[in-house]
Amino acid sequence: TNLGYISLPLNLTKIGESAFEGCTNMFISNPNIKASEIGENAFKNCDEFRYSFKEDGDGVINYIDGTLSLNKITCINKNTFYGCKKLKDIKFNNDITTIGEGAFYNCPLKSLTLPKNLETIGDSAFSYCTSLTNVIFEGESELTSIGYEAFENCTSLTNITIPSGVTSIGSD
Repeated sequence: TNLGYISLPLNLTKIGESAFEGCTNMFISNPNIKASEIGENAFKNCDEFRYSFKEDGDGVINYIDGTLSLNKITCINKNTFYGCKKLKDIKFNNDITTIGEGAFYNCPLKSLTLPKNLETIGDSAFSYCTSLTNVIFEGESELTSIGYEAFENCTSLTNITIPSGVTSIGSD
């Protein structure tokens, strides 16, 4: 779709499943929105988009010029940012505990620093991120599970150190 500018209501707390899937050139703005939950596929295949949602003066979700910043979000659901061709960098908050299946599939990410509170990386979460060169786990990582093909076809990734608390990698 060629959906352009979107102004969302102040009382919006959730962006539902597939809400903006396939919108290729949009700007979502509302400086006081309280959306802290994002549904599956919400921004799937959004090639060129910019948005800024704020809560209490701090951005809850901000995406500008290829950098995604997530604050006060604990879970990134299945395929949320799948195929976002302009997404080059992510700044995770310390509250993130789950990165869902295919959450960043086929995004041109260059490097990842994953927060210490992250517990689960879902199946194919970063698959086909062919520009990804580096993955760092912060501090005493609480990561216990890395899903099936989580880093499949990350052809530029040459080295990764799996945290010692990981008890499951791949399919069961």
